Amino acid sequence: MTEKPQDRNVLAGNKIQLQCLVAHIDGVPFNITWTHQNANKVVTTPPVQPTSESQILDMTITRQHYGYWTCSASNQNGVVNATAVIKPPVLSG
Repeated sequence: MTEKPQDRNVLAGNKIQLQCLVAHIDGVPFNITWTHQNANKVVTTPPVQPTSESQILDMTITRQHYGYWTCSASNQNGVVNATAVIKPPVLSG
């Protein structure tokens, strides 16, 4: 994985993008998926925008989006994972 998703502190209502970028070998098909800690299935909404080497998760944050997001890249040789946490900012006061 050449670019992993980064941890973010985000207020609800703000838009963010998480990106997962992988190096691959031409001619060897690969797959990138996103999962959230509260879901037992691949996330397809909010929209995931695939490109030839990466996937970008675009979302407007709600309370349900907080938590751990895992990007998994797989091909015939195996699977690599990278995880980022999305959480509300700590307000000082």
